Amino acid sequence: MPFPDEALDVWVELKLGDQWVNIKTDGHVYTRDPITITRGRGDEGSRTDPSTCTLTINNRDGRYSPRNPLGPYYGRIGRNTPIRVSVPTGGAPALTVPDGAIGSYASTPDAAALDITGDLDVRVEAEVRWVGGASGGGLVGKYIETGAQRSWVLWLDSTGELILYWSSTGANLLLATSTVPVPALGRQAVRATLDVNNGASGNTVTFYTAPSIAGPWTQLGAPIVQADTTSIFDSASPVQVGEIIADPVAGRYYAMELRNGIGGMVVADPDFTAQAVGTTAFADAAGRSWTVAGDAAITDRDVRFSGEVPSWPIKWNTSGTDVWVTIEAAGILRRLGQGAKPLGSALRRAIGTFQADDARIVAYWPLEDSAGSTQAASAIGGVPPLRALGPVEFSAEPSGGTGGGVSVGDVGRLTGATPSPGTEWTIMFWFDLAADMGTDAASPVVQWRTPGSNASYWSLFTGQVLSGTLILEGANAAGSVVVSANGTADVRGRGPVQIVVTGDQDGANYQVAVAVDGELDTASISPGDVCSPPTSIGINLDVAPGEYSGSVSHLLVATHTFESRGYAAALVPVGSGHRGETAGARFLRLTGEEGVPADLVGVAADSEPMGAQQPKELLELLGECADADGGTLYERRDGLGLRYRTRAADYNTDPALTLDYHDQLAAPLEPVDDDQATRNDVTVEREGGSSARVTVDQGPLSTQPPPDGVGVYNESVTLNLADDDQLLAQAGWRAHLGTVDEARYPVVRLKLHKHYDLAPAVVAADIRARIHLSGLPAWEPPGTVDLLADGYTETIEPRRWTIEYNTVPGSPWRVAVADNTTLGRVDTDGTVLLDPVTATDTTLPVLVTGAAWTTDPADYPFDLTLGGEVVTATAASDKVLDNFADTAAGGWGSADTGQAWTVAAGSAADFSAAGGTGGVIASPTAGVERAIVIPTGSPQQSTLVYSNTPLTPTGAPITWGVLLRYTDASNYYWLGVQINTAGTLTLIARKRVAGAFTTITSVASATGHSTSVWRILRAEALGTTLRAKVWAADAAEPAAWELTTTDAALSSGGSAGCIARRETGNTNSTSTGFDIFTAYQSLTVTRAVNGISKAQAAGIDIRLAQPSTIAL
Repeated sequence: MPFPDEALDVWVELKLGDQWVNIKTDGHVYTRDPITITRGRGDEGSRTDPSTCTLTINNRDGRYSPRNPLGPYYGRIGRNTPIRVSVPTGGAPALTVPDGAIGSYASTPDAAALDITGDLDVRVEAEVRWVGGASGGGLVGKYIETGAQRSWVLWLDSTGELILYWSSTGANLLLATSTVPVPALGRQAVRATLDVNNGASGNTVTFYTAPSIAGPWTQLGAPIVQADTTSIFDSASPVQVGEIIADPVAGRYYAMELRNGIGGMVVADPDFTAQAVGTTAFADAAGRSWTVAGDAAITDRDVRFSGEVPSWPIKWNTSGTDVWVTIEAAGILRRLGQGAKPLGSALRRAIGTFQADDARIVAYWPLEDSAGSTQAASAIGGVPPLRALGPVEFSAEPSGGTGGGVSVGDVGRLTGATPSPGTEWTIMFWFDLAADMGTDAASPVVQWRTPGSNASYWSLFTGQVLSGTLILEGANAAGSVVVSANGTADVRGRGPVQIVVTGDQDGANYQVAVAVDGELDTASISPGDVCSPPTSIGINLDVAPGEYSGSVSHLLVATHTFESRGYAAALVPVGSGHRGETAGARFLRLTGEEGVPADLVGVAADSEPMGAQQPKELLELLGECADADGGTLYERRDGLGLRYRTRAADYNTDPALTLDYHDQLAAPLEPVDDDQATRNDVTVEREGGSSARVTVDQGPLSTQPPPDGVGVYNESVTLNLADDDQLLAQAGWRAHLGTVDEARYPVVRLKLHKHYDLAPAVVAADIRARIHLSGLPAWEPPGTVDLLADGYTETIEPRRWTIEYNTVPGSPWRVAVADNTTLGRVDTDGTVLLDPVTATDTTLPVLVTGAAWTTDPADYPFDLTLGGEVVTATAASDKVLDNFADTAAGGWGSADTGQAWTVAAGSAADFSAAGGTGGVIASPTAGVERAIVIPTGSPQQSTLVYSNTPLTPTGAPITWGVLLRYTDASNYYWLGVQINTAGTLTLIARKRVAGAFTTITSVASATGHSTSVWRILRAEALGTTLRAKVWAADAAEPAAWELTTTDAALSSGGSAGCIARRETGNTNSTSTGFDIFTAYQSLTVTRAVNGISKAQAAGIDIRLAQPSTIAL
């Protein structure tokens, strides 16, 4: 009988030596206490805690006492013994290949049908570590190196690229690599095709991805087109899935398909999900016989925890009849954080790596010694330190990729001997000079001696007098300069700059040259036919007076091989501390350098560029990556190691779990509507750089005092970013996350022993999985609750299995997607309901304070929200719209929407409309208003109009604008644009009340007048607020209002219109053109689509139900 009628088949395994031993099946795990697992972050915590797993072990026979010499596990258990816990899911099985299990795979022997020599099409569906999986490995292939039996293999590189290797002879090796990595997003299918003859005397390899092996397939990057036709060797190798040539790719494999020809006949198609759990041999639909080897298995079992046991606390009762160990195993984060010391500087680490790689470094002084040191320690055994004489100062202050440097004062020096690098040599070091070196003269910096050469004394100079450039000089034994070369690069103020000096043989002559950050800086100079190797080196060996304002670090001497093999070039970006490296790439590099198993979810290139890597502890550096990118660092559960999920990997994910409140959730579900995560005033500072601030000043969680907002909730963070240009977007994103107007659901509970059918989905839902809750009770907000799982606590007992997710709102992680019908829509800057509507009205009169709603039928439908009700908009129309398509004289006729224009001031003869060119108001007399109005149906008015005056006024201004709340010629507002004689514009708010004319306020506009480019005026009267802005028709509408004021004199008046006047003293005889006059819109909607049916009051805010948020 299935769980929970039978006890859940939990495995608890310890790695004892090279073997995993299941101590649960031996009855050694007590069931009186539950197995409790915690992973991820707590209630909206900022950093992930180490995972934990607590359980109680029966120790009556003393086998779990590490220091018991009679125990069968003596010497095999102790501190940090690996442990894992797994459960059956009841879902479809898969071929599971464990971590590091050499010889674990599924295979089918060679057969005639598998001997593909022409076009190849291979596909595999799996869930593996797509990026960061050790050194990569073979997903599937027919490939054995021994005996030259290579055919082909689909390889996954550690950086996520797919590689198709094949051989045309069985011994040679041909390849093509995907131009982009595989999306690192869990279960998916990948595919490679080889067209051995593409019809253009070449071959083509194309890679694809798909949600499953059934497709649909999406091309991965560009096809790789190569010269020459090719073929595939007919080897005797079997086809293997999961491991090729002892390089396994651990994970779960669901299906594989091999076709003879692109889209051709299927010759192998094992479906591992169709096999019974425990199957070790089966036949696929193509007739191939498959065998499961090694530790690979077809299973539905899922690992719920992987970690280490740091201690074995032994307890017993007074009678000694019960002895037990209650262990709390922990993930790898615990060990990495215990007694950790700062990592060396980026340069120290990289140079050390190259040194281990036989880079032929003969002497290396990092020059990162502590302040007060009297010598510079050597990083190579047997090489003496550099001795400090006179004023020499070690800074020990990190800069770029260095952990410090050394500066020399007046007649100070560092000197030491170097082993011979041979007659062809490389000297490398880093300069870090001030942007302004003050009164520095040209001073020798690094110097070295090559006795026996024509030029035996070498010096490299720099200084303020040289504008920060370099001079290389070689002098003879008498001190006379025999060769010199001037550089051109200014090395001041650039941070640590790499300097490489090379001496190499060029035919009959010996050449010495200087490169700066990988670029040749001086011409090669020849000291003669031979140049002896350096024997001593240092800084300011001549003890010259004066000093330079900078420091030297990482001085090394190497053979010419160091430069010729590219080591020097590879260190150029390291000198900046890998500045510009993305967070994802830095995570993979650091964990790889430290030997920590790790993988990436997402695309490294999509993560934020980082600043310089400083000498800090590993976890601090990894935390900087997560902080800068906004992603999540956590522990793997399928194996001991770390995982980084990029911020972009959380965008627009599909729900991993959709749970019904009544049928599937466990009580209690307790929403919290508090301010724990509220941040509406965010400042982000860059380490060593500037800062940016974003405030949210509109909306329910804005900085406005209640009830219009919540007041100020500020936050200031410092991030290690590459550039100050990133700061504003960073602050904006954090303010976006901090102003989510939703309740929090800190904990979502499930009882899997009551809903075991959910187990496959639950075990697939890892950290940051999206969870949807539906069917909430009537007292909760309607619709679906969108959440992300930040962590969880899992409790496993024989017949009980519960999980409690720690969740955060998921809605802010829905971001804009171009051309997407839901996520590709831009909200207006503000829309309110103009008049009250009943619960059944399907036409909503609206006032739009920004760009109008689209009227294109192709853009509909979409959902809006107002007052808690969601409606579906099916169309929009302008309440008043006139494009002046008709010709009229003695007025403007009627608008496109049917309303008639009425002359309000001036003679009808002053008004005309020419079809397609706009309406015109003639102004034959100065000092006289000419106005024309049209009914809008409401005193709440938002208007927009284009206007053009084809000259710059002389004598006095010309003013044009709109009338608002027009009742009659004695009562209206006038929001106008005054064109001044200097060509500037002034926005003016005026009113006429009972015939009395008053100027309310005015403000200079940032936009000037143009005689050719039309100007656009947006003007509104909403409640007591009057506001306006003007801008050029060929420019974007400014976000801010230029004129804002309040006035309560006029609250009625249902018409609006256009007005023009030549002010008294104006000498022009001209007309003013108007076009595209619009007033408010109306929306046709389907009401109450979320079940909320209610009347709505005037002034209620209307927004997209799914607004588009621009991603960071």
